[in-house]
Amino acid sequence: MAVERRVASQDRGRETQQRILDGAARVFASAGYGSASLRSISEASGVSLGAINFHFRSKEQIARAVIEEQHARTEGLARDIVAAHSTTFARLIHLSFAASVQMHADPVVQAGVELTLQVGDFLDPSARSADGWDRTVADQIALGLERGELESDLGAAALAETFLACFTGAQIRSRVRDGRRELLPAVRDLWLLILPGVVAPAHRAAARRTVDEALAAHAA
Repeated sequence: MAVERRVASQDRGRETQQRILDGAARVFASAGYGSASLRSISEASGVSLGAINFHFRSKEQIARAVIEEQHARTEGLARDIVAAHSTTFARLIHLSFAASVQMHADPVVQAGVELTLQVGDFLDPSARSADGWDRTVADQIALGLERGELESDLGAAALAETFLACFTGAQIRSRVRDGRRELLPAVRDLWLLILPGVVAPAHRAAARRTVDEALAAHAA
């Protein structure tokens, strides 16, 4: 019985922590880190200030936990996409569309992205580790160049950094312009722009079809 009570207590603790993170994510995504308060997080999560202080020492610790949860969700998505597709260009295309859907629909992912953009407010950027999205993109680009599915005058690291910068720019512009509602068409247009320069000629027709298929699949 003592073991069962301890397990039940641990489960309740995890559920409370998740409620706090979900509420904090909504606050961080809408108000930003600087304007968020423990009281607003308490109201959004339905968890008392006392319980929040029991689980987290500070707003900064909550923000770090939200970023960690965002990374975990992004990494899970990346693993699923890589497992589902055989070519590197298909993986990259589907990753960009799936990540866009996740960014629009998942408050924790939205908040993690916003907090990362505001990282200087509460965390030394040099202390951050690259998340699963960055690593997966870099790995798939390196593999694609090795296989001959991709081509570029840039090295793998520079090409990955350029791709990530383009995608980040597209999502930021979409966030400002329309709250990311039109992010999927923006990602399609980005691929139509960069595809001729990074996909090897023998694979371009297949990659172009994959862009259309990915847009249809992830917009559904």
